[in-house]
Amino acid sequence: MRSKHTTNFAHKFPHWPSEEQIETLVRKASGRFLYASLAVRFINWDCDLPTRQLDILLRLRPPINHDLLFAELDTLYTFILSCTKNVDLVLRILDVNDVFATYYLDTPFVAIESVLSLEGGDVRIYLSTLSSLLELQGEDHYCNIAFHHSSFMDFLHTQEWPKGYYVDDRTGHALVTQWVLRKAFTSNGM
Repeated sequence: MRSKHTTNFAHKFPHWPSEEQIETLVRKASGRFLYASLAVRFINWDCDLPTRQLDILLRLRPPINHDLLFAELDTLYTFILSCTKNVDLVLRILDVNDVFATYYLDTPFVAIESVLSLEGGDVRIYLSTLSSLLELQGEDHYCNIAFHHSSFMDFLHTQEWPKGYYVDDRTGHALVTQWVLRKAFTSNGM
């Protein structure tokens, strides 16, 4: 469980994580590599000490009567989203990206920022808290969003339990359509 971030703190925590913590993580993962890999990325996220990140992860509890197969993973997704600066804007960014991806279009940040009337660099700033879920590939405004696993977008497209985070394809399509119409009217001098 060592990364560059955790290695910097290794001398302070020689017996970390404990056997009990490892056993709890193994139980939460229920044999799913996806959960284990997300947990490692979350713990290694350089926003806080890895020990605190692990403590947060170990305290998360899925809702009662939720599909046990994905309960822990959905709970972790929900927590990570709850830590974002402006979750509604983040969901719109992901929604617009998803619309472009549906049509196999390369979606540089400049396009998403244009659709949502954001300033250059805003997409990178707002998505920075989701580094355990996605990677920003490329330079400056020409970055693309690469998800570590497709199950994150599946999670966002599901309204099954009251998680409060939902990406509706209709909203994304409406935003992109409005943007296209604005550009058409502007370029025609209307």
